[in-house]
Amino acid sequence: MKKILLFLSLIVVIIIIAFNAEKIYTFSYTFIKEKILTTVPNYSNEKGFDIVSKEDYEKYQQGYCLNENRILSFEEKYRKALEQELDKSLEYYKLYYIEWCNVFDKNCKFNDSFDIKKGIDVTPEAVSYYELNNNLTLSNWFEVLSEACKKEKCAFDASNKRYRNFFFNELSATKVDPKQYLIIDKDNLTAGFSKPIIMYHGYYDGPFYLYLDKSFILFEGNSGLTTNHIYVYGSIRMPKYEEASYERRLKERSYIGTAIDNCGNIDFNVKKVFDENKGSIGKGG
Repeated sequence: MKKILLFLSLIVVIIIIAFNAEKIYTFSYTFIKEKILTTVPNYSNEKGFDIVSKEDYEKYQQGYCLNENRILSFEEKYRKALEQELDKSLEYYKLYYIEWCNVFDKNCKFNDSFDIKKGIDVTPEAVSYYELNNNLTLSNWFEVLSEACKKEKCAFDASNKRYRNFFFNELSATKVDPKQYLIIDKDNLTAGFSKPIIMYHGYYDGPFYLYLDKSFILFEGNSGLTTNHIYVYGSIRMPKYEEASYERRLKERSYIGTAIDNCGNIDFNVKKVFDENKGSIGKGG
């Protein structure tokens, strides 16, 4: 008799579970999510997040880098983020240039030998950061670029050869690791370099990005940054237009381009971003 009652009781339990499976699942999921486990940003891994306990979640909300169990200083956190931004941007543009070559120019030379001053043999190795001589400074960049444009009789020039020759011949552009010149202004929430730095993209003989002392806008509360470089291309209106855009972005501070986690890692998955964009190469992108 006891065995029969036990069997019948088991049947009743199974029936109850079957008819309430969705409610039981919802309750369990909500309980686990709200009371036991949740997620926090971690841009150092492929997923971009970690599953953590509620206790660790609360620590993260206080600003803790959970991997190091401490709160990073503003300087340490943003320096790490900016260095990652510089390295990953360069990695991305090298991949982009290789793909550009595959689409437009099968004769791109993929080797270590190039003479960029003559504008030949441009290779992925040429896609890099460069420092310039003292003829262009943080205070005179607008006048120097404007004068160079007048001298070369700038019109729209898709190849940007005028500025390539100007940077590499007249301003003696030399490869550099820009991190050695990185400066961070916590009071004004900006960052940049103690001297002008350019990034050369290679394809179409350019364009160039010119980085100054306020070429990154920082967001402390939401932990992020936005790039604010001067976009150098072969148009007579370029210097004036870019100066206005540079100052406007500093004033408006309108959006966060790249998120940062509490450990200073940035939300920039190079392979993912490249895969999303490479299809646009040759189609106006």
